[in-house]
Amino acid sequence: MFSHYSLRRSALAILRRAEVPLPLFAGLLLLINLVLSAADSLCSGVTYEDLFSSGVSGIFVYILTGLISMLLELGRVEYCARVRQGERAEYSDLFWGFSYVFKILSVMFLQALLISLGLSFFLLPGLILSYRYRFWLYVLSDDPSLGVIEILRRSAWESSGFKMQIFLLDMSFFGWSFLAVVPFSLWATLSPATLPPLADALISTALTYPLLLVTFWRTATEMELRDKILAIKNGTAEF
Repeated sequence: MFSHYSLRRSALAILRRAEVPLPLFAGLLLLINLVLSAADSLCSGVTYEDLFSSGVSGIFVYILTGLISMLLELGRVEYCARVRQGERAEYSDLFWGFSYVFKILSVMFLQALLISLGLSFFLLPGLILSYRYRFWLYVLSDDPSLGVIEILRRSAWESSGFKMQIFLLDMSFFGWSFLAVVPFSLWATLSPATLPPLADALISTALTYPLLLVTFWRTATEMELRDKILAIKNGTAEF
């Protein structure tokens, strides 16, 4: 069994050595998300009732901003990968996902379909499938030339026999994630009812910054775990 404490410490030490500091990189991501949140609130409203009454243009903006936010979040994978390899991560790495948008959406769709089929039978098969394909983003980052099926097949091979370790790693971040989401939760509970919806949306988005930092940390730690798994599978592990 791997020491999750050691994995977390190692990942944190690697992130601290980044030439482009993580707080600034994550801050840029947050700033763009604030702009997207403002555009979404102005065009689509805040609630689902606002969305469906905003017409086709509002729904289009809602879908578009959601897609852009999702692709930007994938920039953390390239950032962490470059830092781990001792390379200089650039702010442009934030847009890494846009280079493979159709492949990413295809993998996500197929993965979601398989997991949904698993969940439709019992909860456990769906959860197992979600961990089976957990490493697909890292596989894509390593070799973007791979096809959709090959990416999922490679992820399945990498996670085989180590799904419980990945699950336990998730559990080891539960406390940190809980603490990081406290500011957002407090604001959602205590925010003034008289505050304009746009201001409320922007403040809510800004308060996700601690969770964003934890997400980068978790990604880097997961990469540490994956490297150890691959070392074992390839027979190069040091004991």
